[in-house]
Amino acid sequence: MADDTERREGNVFSDGPKKVLLFPDRIRRWRDERPFEPVVVEIHPSERCNHRCPDCQSRWILGDRRVSELSRRGQFMDLTILNGLWERPPEGIIISGQTGEPLMHPKIGELLLILEKRSMPYVMITNGGRMTRNLAEILVRSSRGIRVSLDGYDLASFRSTHGVGKNEWKRVLQGIELLVEARRGAGVSRKSCLIGLGYLVGPATKDGMERVTCLASGLGVDYIHFRPFHFTDVTVDDQIDSCLAYARTDFSVLISGQKYHLMMDGNWMNDRPYSICHGAFFYSMIDPHGDIYVCCHHVGNERAKVGSLREVLWSDWLDSPVRRESIRKFGLTRCVPLCRLNALNRVLQALLDGQRLDPPTDSLVLLHRMFL
Repeated sequence: MADDTERREGNVFSDGPKKVLLFPDRIRRWRDERPFEPVVVEIHPSERCNHRCPDCQSRWILGDRRVSELSRRGQFMDLTILNGLWERPPEGIIISGQTGEPLMHPKIGELLLILEKRSMPYVMITNGGRMTRNLAEILVRSSRGIRVSLDGYDLASFRSTHGVGKNEWKRVLQGIELLVEARRGAGVSRKSCLIGLGYLVGPATKDGMERVTCLASGLGVDYIHFRPFHFTDVTVDDQIDSCLAYARTDFSVLISGQKYHLMMDGNWMNDRPYSICHGAFFYSMIDPHGDIYVCCHHVGNERAKVGSLREVLWSDWLDSPVRRESIRKFGLTRCVPLCRLNALNRVLQALLDGQRLDPPTDSLVLLHRMFL
């Protein structure tokens, strides 16, 4: 699969693992085992969700019953728990969810305005069903990008991946339209705020790739991004050419190329050239309770919890040896194949092994350097 199927102008996460090379001071501190702020922090404001995805990644660590409980009656983040974060902030914020949808939070607009006031670069990952005109206007004005997890090309396919029906399908499409209209109305450039769709590829969704690309190209978004479901090695080589036919100067077709390249290795599920999660020093994950985890895949896994803002100030946690010890102790316990930090870990391990790697130079990658 050609690397050029991932066009950098279409995704704030492009060249994500190599972006760490743009932070040499943090790399030096990491090597010297000295404290430093993570480059990016992912925040999950809500445990509740308006969708019922059968293959939600949270089910892998929490189980079906617990996920169902949290998605219906889970906790919303007390935003004051983040106050200490702003004393030693990261370079950027990712707003997303594990069992929950961030737009479910009753004060999500307040969080967005806090980030806007602090000129904090951030991106939003959402299912789009709770989008409002007001939220769309704030997002296109102050965020670097919004990715809507669509994972379907019509009502039937959407129902099978997201577990909801006709009314929600309409709301999601309307939410996407609100974002596109708000950006157009505000005169915001595509480069300033990218709007895209995510589509997970598995045995049941692969044949819909061209249809969702056609749908995306007509909605006015900037890109459609294909990536694999966890634990599946379904390739896209026989589908991607028909999808790329829809690409234009203002619409990109993106592939998680590095994941599909690794799938060509017969041992792709277990092959990790590193023994600890180096990336957890450069990326931190805060859940709705204020607990800090190794990464988004392990939210709710007590063994992966490396701190809590309910028990310690953010600044004190950054400086504490407990941070490093907890990450090292966790190792790679029950990590999913091709996980969130796998590519970043490979880059960092290569540095430890003495390889010389060149940082990205593309202007848009530099603009979004904080989103590893």
